[in-house]
Amino acid sequence: GATAQIRCDDIRITELEDPPFPSPTSPVAPPPNDTVTNLQGIVVDPTVVGPEEPSCITLSRVPAATRAAVYTPSGRLVREFDPALEGGPGLKWCLDNDAGRPVARGVYLLVLHDAQGHHRIIKLVVKR
Repeated sequence: GATAQIRCDDIRITELEDPPFPSPTSPVAPPPNDTVTNLQGIVVDPTVVGPEEPSCITLSRVPAATRAAVYTPSGRLVREFDPALEGGPGLKWCLDNDAGRPVARGVYLLVLHDAQGHHRIIKLVVKR
């Protein structure tokens, strides 16, 4: 699929359209390229976290019933968020795994799925 690239120092952040691994929900075909969903309105801040940056990544403008999960580039699940437990129109990832342990520096993929089967993938960089 097509990619959108943004340069930030020497780190390349790429938003991917097609997931490199199966959906955490039932298999769903990706939306056509011209489909714009409310997932596009989600704001992620920051996408690159360095030692002097905030220790959490915040997602705002998250539609209700959006499922979110963080994966390694190889597809290993790091953290899954339950929309029923998070509450409110936002999520916060404080750079930990599902066991509450801090993640290592590296690249992570934030995978978002809405109730209509659309998805969005955002690359995150942790530079501890």
